[in-house]
Amino acid sequence: MGDKRRLKKAEARLERFATWKLVVLLILVGFIAATFLRINNVGMIERRNAVINADKAGDEAAIRERLYSLQQYAATHMNADPGSVALTEQYKRDSMKAREAAVQNISGLADSNVNQKVAAVCDQRAKNEGWRSWGDPRYNTCTEEEFKKYPGAETLADSYDLPNPDLYYYRFVSPAWTPDFAGFSLLVCFIILVMIVARLIGLVVLRILLKKHYKSV
Repeated sequence: MGDKRRLKKAEARLERFATWKLVVLLILVGFIAATFLRINNVGMIERRNAVINADKAGDEAAIRERLYSLQQYAATHMNADPGSVALTEQYKRDSMKAREAAVQNISGLADSNVNQKVAAVCDQRAKNEGWRSWGDPRYNTCTEEEFKKYPGAETLADSYDLPNPDLYYYRFVSPAWTPDFAGFSLLVCFIILVMIVARLIGLVVLRILLKKHYKSV
């Protein structure tokens, strides 16, 4: 009889706080967590766009500063993975410098603007055919073919090396969990979920024990 009373009291304590209240609390905290996760993602997007804008402006000091800011933010905020960030314009500028230096070293080249003309043709072809205008083998082939159309530039392709495009890609990884508002909100969600599951399991176990007790009486 004493065991039965103890089981009944335990069941009453579990039922005192209804499961639906925990579910409502879980939904509310989940909404808060989703909001903070979204804020983290927006912060990452702003910093990634700052890198892209600095790349377009051609300010190398600003590029380094924006990349560092993006790296620090991604490393300390969950849901802030920027993916692969490419310094497209910086690659184009460095490639053009290499070509211009090679053009100046070629004697007998009649057209001093050959580099710009070749770049214009190949950039347009890349746009029309849907491939990258930098770091793509088809683009390099295009420039070599176009340079050969100018007297004195037939040996240009062998006189310089294009920069390695892999060096212009940056990849930062965001942690799976961070101790910020988003991380703690998710932690609270997990705790509430564990409470709900534990409560349901406890009720099931107690009812099974009560049924066994009744059968034994």
